Amino acid sequence: MSRSRLYLGQKIMVSALPDGEPFKSMIQELDDKKLAFSLPFKSGQYLLLHEGDKVKVEFVHKDAVYSFIGEILERKKVNNVSLLVLPRPTLLSRRQRRQYVRLPLVMPLQIRVAKEDGSEKVIRGKVVDLSGGGLQFVSKEALPVNTEVTFTLPLGAGEKGKQHLVVKGVINWVFVDRATKDVRIGIQFAGISEAEREQIIAYIFRELRKRISPP
Repeated sequence: MSRSRLYLGQKIMVSALPDGEPFKSMIQELDDKKLAFSLPFKSGQYLLLHEGDKVKVEFVHKDAVYSFIGEILERKKVNNVSLLVLPRPTLLSRRQRRQYVRLPLVMPLQIRVAKEDGSEKVIRGKVVDLSGGGLQFVSKEALPVNTEVTFTLPLGAGEKGKQHLVVKGVINWVFVDRATKDVRIGIQFAGISEAEREQIIAYIFRELRKRISPP
């Protein structure tokens, strides 16, 4: 993909490799060989990077997420502003399948499980990861793999006002965090139409643009 998708003032997300969380930043300098970005930050904290550290840089363009990996060349100050310098990438990677672009978030959610007597059991928790194919749900209560669940996804304000989508899903994995006792549950959407999937994907890209695209 063309590296011309990079420009001054572009909002980006920077993650320390191999598995660091994404922090917000902005491209402040750009030429044919290098780019410089402001110190990445999140929730009032800065991502501490040094010369030689490897990072992943991501940004949104239209309906795709682009990324590249680089090694910090230097740290410098310009007009008393700290900048980190990377080689300008020759190629950008593009996530080809929109369905699998994932949105990290914190969204309160209640999932409902049908009981044998016809009533429903309600489990409260939060969504921490959303894609067009499913979501990751965190709660204090575990459920068996292959359990069928139902929930209502609030998809924010779209072209037709506030959107809420009733979705069915199937639990395909469960992980218990021994340190926090949190239960992480992977839920795959089941029986949703392509139109409904597109609603979810549209919400994901609206949220991504808010985070890492220019106004």
